[in-house]
Amino acid sequence: MLIFQYSGPVTKEEPDKKFRLAQTPTRASVVAPKPTPFTDIVEYSRQKGSPILVDPVYASSRNFTGKILDGYAASKACASPLTIDKLIEVNKYLKQFGLQLLIKDGYRPAQASLDMVRYARDNGHNDWVGPYVAEKSGHNSGRNIDLTLATLDGREVWMGSVFDEFNKNAHFDRSRPHTSADDKWALDGRYHVDSKRSAAELRQILQDAMGSAGFQPYNKDEHGEVKKSKTSGNDIPNLEWWHFTDFRLPSKSYKNPIE
Repeated sequence: MLIFQYSGPVTKEEPDKKFRLAQTPTRASVVAPKPTPFTDIVEYSRQKGSPILVDPVYASSRNFTGKILDGYAASKACASPLTIDKLIEVNKYLKQFGLQLLIKDGYRPAQASLDMVRYARDNGHNDWVGPYVAEKSGHNSGRNIDLTLATLDGREVWMGSVFDEFNKNAHFDRSRPHTSADDKWALDGRYHVDSKRSAAELRQILQDAMGSAGFQPYNKDEHGEVKKSKTSGNDIPNLEWWHFTDFRLPSKSYKNPIE
């Protein structure tokens, strides 16, 4: 904002400058955030001639919070080109099973992670914080990616739990059979139920496929070793069958919105 400030009597040298412009005190100039190293998975994979399916749930109300998360200004899933190249390899591996990947989330702005934690605490789910949602996430650096399987014609496959079902059904070795009476999600037609392979078998296919391209599951480190609990020293279980990490990427976090 600019104001006019009185500057004293008019002189012969400055007959028209009785008033001069002065700037009011302002906050420090806003610096545009540096661009992230991530790109649109759909656009990049199409350019490579190997399109990947995405379902960016956090850019919609179709997630556990029931709303679009902070930082998702566009309906996109983003990742590093290095990661996308590996996902293309995974899709080639999966074709032998008549399957392909369906990406739910990749790079996640830091404010979106805070939004998740805030929702969990505000709704009495403090037990979710840590195991399932965190203020600082590997998604903020683009290292983590959430995904599931789909048929070659694009139908999402039932994997024994809903994506982001934060309970024992999401544990890699605790899938719920699709014949369970409470499997309303599978039985109402929203998912393709594989008549030949169980959810446990499908989860193993997904983990093997991701492992073939160098991704590690939820509970393993960059060397493929099972992580230990910092408090008990026990092995950390694989709590999310859909969660994988690309440890080739640096751990720097970003808060740039997806737009």
